[in-house]
Amino acid sequence: MKRFNPAALRAAREKAGLSKPQLAERAGLALDTVYALERETLRSPRDSVVEKLAEALAVEWLDFYAADDRESESKAAS
Repeated sequence: MKRFNPAALRAAREKAGLSKPQLAERAGLALDTVYALERETLRSPRDSVVEKLAEALAVEWLDFYAADDRESESKAAS
């Protein structure tokens, strides 16, 4: 099971120099969604949401998941 990592989202957003409202607009998401993800009140976002965030931040979508989850995903793809 994939576990979304809110700290990874926050770090990528801050590295990109974006505020939460700017990220929401760039990703085409509701501002409440971005806030909920960073506050951990939305723990299992849909893949489409994570993909939009990754595209908006120019990172891989797997960067938003715990390291052990990324390893499992990589092995499954092999």
